[in-house]
Amino acid sequence: RVYLATRELGDTTQHVALKIVPRAADGRRLVEQLRRERSILAGLDHPHIARFIDAGELPDGRPFFAMEYVDGVPLTRHCDEASLDLRARIALFLDVCDAVAYAHRRLVLHRDIKASNILVDAEGRPRLLDFGIAKSLADAQARDTTVGQNYFSLRTAAPEQVRGAATTVVTDVYGLGCLLCELLSGHLPFDLDSDDDLLRRVVEQPATLASMLAAAGEGSTATRRGFADRSALATALRGDLDTIVARTLRKDPADRYRSVDDLAADLRNVLDLRPIAARASERWYRLRMLLRRNRVTAIVAGVLGLAIVATTGLSITQSLRARAERDRAIAALEAAQLQRDHAQRVTDFLVGAFRGSDRAQGLTRDLRATELVDNAAASLQQNNSGLDPALRATLAQTLAHLFYLLQRTPEAVQQTELAREEIARLDAPSPELSVRQFLVDAEIANLQSRFTDAIDATAHGLALAGNAADYVDGEVLHMLWEVRLRSQFSANDAPAVVETARAAMRGLATRADHRPERFDWIRQRLAQGLYGIGKPDERRAEIERLAADQRRGGRTGSAAYIETLRQLGHSYLWSREYDRARVTYEEAAGRQVALFGEEHPSTPRLLGGLALVYSYMGRYRDAIALSHRVITLSERVHGPVQHFTSLAYYYAAERYFVDLGDFAQAERLTRKGIAALPPESQGNRALMHRRLAQLLLLQDKLFEASYHADVAAQTLEALHRYGNGVDNIVIDRAYIEWRRYQFASAQRLVSGSLLDRTRRRSDPARRYRGESVAAATELSAFFAWNRESDGSTIVPPLSR
Repeated sequence: RVYLATRELGDTTQHVALKIVPRAADGRRLVEQLRRERSILAGLDHPHIARFIDAGELPDGRPFFAMEYVDGVPLTRHCDEASLDLRARIALFLDVCDAVAYAHRRLVLHRDIKASNILVDAEGRPRLLDFGIAKSLADAQARDTTVGQNYFSLRTAAPEQVRGAATTVVTDVYGLGCLLCELLSGHLPFDLDSDDDLLRRVVEQPATLASMLAAAGEGSTATRRGFADRSALATALRGDLDTIVARTLRKDPADRYRSVDDLAADLRNVLDLRPIAARASERWYRLRMLLRRNRVTAIVAGVLGLAIVATTGLSITQSLRARAERDRAIAALEAAQLQRDHAQRVTDFLVGAFRGSDRAQGLTRDLRATELVDNAAASLQQNNSGLDPALRATLAQTLAHLFYLLQRTPEAVQQTELAREEIARLDAPSPELSVRQFLVDAEIANLQSRFTDAIDATAHGLALAGNAADYVDGEVLHMLWEVRLRSQFSANDAPAVVETARAAMRGLATRADHRPERFDWIRQRLAQGLYGIGKPDERRAEIERLAADQRRGGRTGSAAYIETLRQLGHSYLWSREYDRARVTYEEAAGRQVALFGEEHPSTPRLLGGLALVYSYMGRYRDAIALSHRVITLSERVHGPVQHFTSLAYYYAAERYFVDLGDFAQAERLTRKGIAALPPESQGNRALMHRRLAQLLLLQDKLFEASYHADVAAQTLEALHRYGNGVDNIVIDRAYIEWRRYQFASAQRLVSGSLLDRTRRRSDPARRYRGESVAAATELSAFFAWNRESDGSTIVPPLSR
C-alpha cells in the first residue's frame, strides 16, 4: 500500500509517499521485498530518481519507508497533454536513461520500466519510481522469483523475464525500448488483450517497427507530435529511430545495446544529426548526415566545386610538370598492390584453415577462437605447397602473435621459430618482415619473463622501422611500443617506463593514422611509471587529464576508461581520500559489470581494489565479504591454479591479518594462495612464503616459520639480488632466529647498515608493511646496532 502522508519537520510539513506492507497471507515475502527496495533506494541519489527520505517499522514489525512525493503525471500522458514533438520527447527520455544508467553504475537493475513508473512534475522534470522488483547486479544471475507472480508488467517485460532466465542491464534496455516505442509511435510494441497470445509474441515474435505502429494508429497521435497525419509521423520514424527501437527490443539479450549509455549515445546522435553506431559503416548514410548538419557549408562547397570545374582547363599545362611525380606514384601504387596481394593471400590461407575445421562446416557460433587458431597452425605445419617463404613467415608471425595474446607460450615459440626459419631462406627479406619478426621475438621473450631480451628486440625493431611518421604499418609500431612498455614495467624499471611512454607518444602522434584512443593505454603506463619513480602527484594529474580526455572524446564506454577509473581510484586511495576512492572504484566496478559482466577477467581485479578501499575506510566486514567474492569469481574466471586466483587468496588473507587480527584464518587462506600459484610466479611465491612465515611467527610456530622464511629469501635473492624486498626477508629470517634463541645465527644475517636503512623506511600510511621496521628496531636494540648520538657512525655490536 502506498499512501500520501505528511512529515513534520519543525514548522514545516513535508508531503511524502509512504509505502507499507499490507497484512496478507504472503506477508513474509512482501516484507523481504519491501526491505530490499528500501535498501536499494537508500543508496540512490539522482535528480531523476525519487529520493529516499525515511524508514522504520510499525509496532507489529511491518517495515515502511517514505519517499519524496512527486506530484506529477505519467511520462506519456505529460508528453501528449503538452503536445511535445519528437525532439522534446527524446530529450525527456534521455533524462530517464541517465537515471537508469546511474542505477546500473550503482549495481542496481530496475526491471519494471514503464510509463506509469516515470512521473513528470510541474517543472517538466521526469522522476523514476518503484524499485519494488529491482535487483542488485550481484544477485542478477540468480533464479528470477518474480516469474508466475505477475510482479513485472507483461506488456513491457523482456523475453528473459517471461522465461524466468537471468536478468542483466540489457533487460532494462528492453524496458526502455518499450517506453521509447510508446513515446514515439503512441503504441507499445506488444499490446494485446489476451495474455496467452501476448506471452507467445513477447518470447517468439519480433516487435513491430515503430513507424508501422504509427502508420496503423490514429491521426490524433500524429498531431500531438506536430505532424499533419500518421503517414508523416511514420516517415519521420523510419530510418534511425526505427533502427534504435528495433535494436532495444531484440529477443536475444546479446543483440541489444550493451548498456543504457550506448542507447543514449545513439539518440543524442539523432538529435545532433550524426550517424548512429548501428549504421556508421554506411558510406552514403554518413555523407547524407554530414550534409544535413552543414547545409550552408554544403551549398558553398557546391558553388566552389562548380568554380573549380570551370577552371580545370588552366591546370592542364601544369600536368606536364607532374609527370615525374606521377611515375613515382605509380611505382608506389605497384608496391601497395603487391602488399595488398600478399595480405589477401594471408587472409585466404587463414579462412581456408578455419573452414578445414569439422565444426566449422555448419554453424560456427559455438566454435572457440582458440580452436580456429589451432587449426590454422596445424594447416600451416602440414600444407605448405604453393606458399613462398615470405608468405609462410608472415603467416607464422601472425599465428605467433595470436598465441601470445592467448598466453600460450609453447605454441607461440613454435610459430616464431618457423617464421625465423622461413626468413633465413630468403636472400633479402623485406624490412617489414624483419620488423614483425623483432616484434614476435619480443612478445615471446616477454611471455617467458626474459624482459631484457624483449626490450632489446623492440629496440632493434623500432630502429629498423625508422621514422615513425613514414613507416607503412602503424599497427606493428604500436605493438612494438606496447610490448616494450610491458617488459619494462614487468622488470620494475619505472624510469624507463616513463621515458618510453613519452617517446612513444611523440613518435606515434606524427602519423597520419594516429587515433587518440590508441594513446589511452600508453598514458596509463606513463601514470604508473610516474608513481613508480616517486611522483604520485604527477601520476594523479596525468590520470585525471586522461579521464577528462576520454569523457570529452566519448570514450567512456570502453575497457580503457574503466582502467583509467581504477587507477584514479588508486590515486585517491594513496592520498587517503577514501570517499573519493570508494565512489570512483564503485563507478568503475558498475561500468565493468554492466559492459562485460562478472565473468570478465578484469572484474575480480576491480572488486579486489574496492575491497581494499573498504578496508582503509574501516568497513572490515564489507572488505572481507567482497574479498571472498573475488576468490569465487577468480576461480570461476581464471581457474583454480592461476596468478590472479592466488593473489585473491593472498589479499583475502591480508584482510583477516591486518583488519581483524585473525592469524589462523589468514594462515589458512595464504596456504591456499600458495597452492594456487602457477610454477612461473616466483615473485609472488616469495611474497606469500614471507607472509606465511610472519603469520606462523605470530602464532609461535617458529620452526615452520623459519622454513618458509628461508624459501622466500632464496627465491627473492635469485630474482633480485638486492632491494627493499630482499632486505625485508633477511630481517624476517634474523628475527625468527632471534626468537628461537639462535642469537649467533641471527647476528650473522644482519648488519648495522641493513638494520639502519630498514628502520628509516617507516611509513604510517603503509600500515601492513611495518613488520620489518619493528623487527629491525628490536634487533638493533638487542645487538646494539645503533647510531651515535650525532647520527654520524654506527656503533658495532657488543661482544658476547
